[in-house]
Amino acid sequence: MAIVKRNRLWNGIQTRQEINTETARIEVFSIGGGFFGVDVLLASSDGIGSDWKINNPQSFTNIYNKTNNTRSTVKELERAFFLQGYKVFDSDRARVLNANSTYEDNPREGLISRQRFYNQGTPGMKDPSTNKEVNLDGISTREEIKPRQTDNNPDISESDKPEEISSKNSEQVETFQEIDNNTGSRDKASPTKVRLKKQNLRYPTYSLDNLGVSFDYIQFTAVEYVGSLNGNFNGVSSGGVNFPGASTRYSDKEKNLDTVILPMVPSISQTNGISWGSGNMNAIQALLGKGVFDALGTIGESGVLSKELRKSVTDTLSAGGSMIKGLGPDKQEIAAVLAGYVLGNTSISSRTSGAVINPNMELLFSGPQLRSFNFTFKFAPRFKEEADQVIKICRSFKYNAAPKISKNGAIFLKTPNIYKLKYMTSDGQPNVYVNMIKPCALTAVQVNYTPGGTYMTYEDGAMTQTTLTLSFQELEPIYNIDYEGKNGYNNHKTGY
Repeated sequence: MAIVKRNRLWNGIQTRQEINTETARIEVFSIGGGFFGVDVLLASSDGIGSDWKINNPQSFTNIYNKTNNTRSTVKELERAFFLQGYKVFDSDRARVLNANSTYEDNPREGLISRQRFYNQGTPGMKDPSTNKEVNLDGISTREEIKPRQTDNNPDISESDKPEEISSKNSEQVETFQEIDNNTGSRDKASPTKVRLKKQNLRYPTYSLDNLGVSFDYIQFTAVEYVGSLNGNFNGVSSGGVNFPGASTRYSDKEKNLDTVILPMVPSISQTNGISWGSGNMNAIQALLGKGVFDALGTIGESGVLSKELRKSVTDTLSAGGSMIKGLGPDKQEIAAVLAGYVLGNTSISSRTSGAVINPNMELLFSGPQLRSFNFTFKFAPRFKEEADQVIKICRSFKYNAAPKISKNGAIFLKTPNIYKLKYMTSDGQPNVYVNMIKPCALTAVQVNYTPGGTYMTYEDGAMTQTTLTLSFQELEPIYNIDYEGKNGYNNHKTGY
């Protein structure tokens, strides 16, 4: 009996396939997924039609959830596997059993085996004589099918490092020929596409999104800064100064730069703060303030004080004299307070009589507060592509949070890029049951390369664990109109 072993990265799980070239049986193991690093048999097929079965459903589910930081149930994982997942392994098995190199020691026996596998309905097998093919559902086709293009990846021995086998049924990560944001130079090690500044990054890299199992996430989108006096600023009108809101200024999708998708954090909270403070106004201040208020209120349309100004001042002085006259024994205290105002030392009253004027303290609204949001993400990359993705994610946040400087000199610094944050459900829609967030400034980026207190790397130097902490602050406060339907947020159950 000959066993061909292949390694595949399937939805984040490092798997080993053992394909029997005499019986067409395939067994799929999770590499090191069990207790004490023991390999776990996940699924198997005897190659007779579509006869896949999951050997250890609970272990399979636990390994997937641990690898992808999700909470999928056994039923969800089984549904995903039997919808599309098994076809990935069917294609891998067919690629091995159809290859002439698999039987190079005994080509005649290989021809007989391939005919037998085709006759028993092994998915993906071709009839050696007619080139007809069994489809991935285990049903033989009636027409000749032209040979399919397959990858040129060589078989991987058991001792080799696991690597991904290309397949349309397995979610892939695009590789880019990067152009550095700072220098403009290209990364020659990256083979294919050219990427400028705009990136689409995510962690974990692999999931079961395309198979119906997914997770909620937070979406961070970098956008170039737009000042409140730019764009839609309308200046001074009869209604006052019209500053366009941050949500309006950053609604243009064409200005979006990097987009990063990260799993939902364990704790989500918000604090809407309003500033209130104590305010004082004693009787003398109130009297004088009323006089000034009445005087300014007499300004006519010409902008000149009317003839009633003199009357207003006279009435104020008369009221002050009446107040002092009616105080009786408190005249000395009033005189001391007024003397204190004149001399700039209001403690004269308390020094002479031990009395202080009633401040009429009151709690008054003083202004809104800007909200802050902090997120901490823990990365534990499981393979090289994901380790590279973690590096790109950290670099993206650091790059967009950095002040911009001209290459020709440092006379001026420009505002860093800002971020739009969204809580998203697994189906790609905003989660209306948690708060919305206005455009934010990224005020701090902290990367801890040794969160476990120990320096540990993979063979190529990539860190085994990394923790990213992000601090954001909204660009503008929350107002009552942000909860009203006229601003278009009435469909969001929670609002801001």
